[in-house]
Amino acid sequence: MRTLLVLAFAALPFVPAMAASGDLSSPPRGGVNSRVSQRTIALNQPVRVEFSTLPRQVEGVDVKLAVSRALDASRLAGKWRLLGEPAVTEHEKTRVVSVSYSLLPRQTGSETALPKVPLTWLAGEQVAEFGLVAITPTIQIGNESKDLPNEVTGVGGFLWGGSITEANARLKPEQIVARGGEVVANAQPGLDLVYRGGALAEAVLTVSGMPLERARDSVLGRWGMPQVEKADEIAWILGWTSIVAKPSADRSGTVITLRREDIQAALDQSTVTTRVFDVLDGSTARPAPLTPEQAAEQRTRDAEREAQRMLDKHAK
Repeated sequence: MRTLLVLAFAALPFVPAMAASGDLSSPPRGGVNSRVSQRTIALNQPVRVEFSTLPRQVEGVDVKLAVSRALDASRLAGKWRLLGEPAVTEHEKTRVVSVSYSLLPRQTGSETALPKVPLTWLAGEQVAEFGLVAITPTIQIGNESKDLPNEVTGVGGFLWGGSITEANARLKPEQIVARGGEVVANAQPGLDLVYRGGALAEAVLTVSGMPLERARDSVLGRWGMPQVEKADEIAWILGWTSIVAKPSADRSGTVITLRREDIQAALDQSTVTTRVFDVLDGSTARPAPLTPEQAAEQRTRDAEREAQRMLDKHAK
């Protein structure tokens, strides 16, 4: 297996179609041209990766699918989340393959590796590496870096992943109701905490008398620029915490839904295990839902298996 260390120059201005080693649409020198938009980012900042390779040497390979699978392996590892879809083009004259995509970090860290991408459309079992990125424990709001908001770890004084027993101890019985497979705790007027599998996974805050268009500037000042903004929806992703603001049903207020995606993923995995895999295996044992730490370890193992599967496949 031959690995290409892709040189990226974060200090250069981010000019479309230009890389430090040359025009990304021109035949690369040494196999790959690339650029990473930034080497140090806040938790709410995407990092953009652009690279180009020699024209395809292996026919029948779906380049976009190959890149998506490589990035999905990193998602399973709990490191990065793909923002949108990869863009892939082949230059009309030179046939150079150009790829670009944006990633959002899941957690902070001084040395977080960007996902490797096997270049399955080239001969020689090549793998592109894009180096490390530092993710600071801050969020970027305009030109300022600010401390992470409390919503990253909890809401209303309750920690994400916290047990329903904590809510039972802190709240009155009439504030807690069961709804199907969920338990909803009304922590304070307008704030509902949603417990799934006994763990706090979601919160819904309803703000009456404050339409979304009037609340917009204030929420941007707390959570920064959103990853999604539509007429009736504004969404942010802060690591594992997603925040979605929408108008209320009568449009006179705003409903803000906060969700921990890692906890929900762990619950989904537990459900699939008990309702699919255990049935197929004939097992009667029903394991308890994974904790966030166990879910992170499981994602890492899954990503390692997927990466090894891809490498074994291309080594044949």
